[in-house]
Amino acid sequence: MGSSWALVFLSAPLMLAFGRVHEVPANFYAQVAAAYLPFVVLPALAGYSGCAKCCCKNSG
Repeated sequence: MGSSWALVFLSAPLMLAFGRVHEVPANFYAQVAAAYLPFVVLPALAGYSGCAKCCCKNSG
């Protein structure tokens, strides 16, 4: 999950700059946001799932 926030934090300004320099259409930013979702949500779910399995296994 640590890399999830870092991906967004570090690459979002790069995508904004890319869009401004290349004068992309407005839907570019929506497409970038949609492309980020799997890279943020899936690692977070995997981390939560691993943590939940570990905690449930050790609590009982």
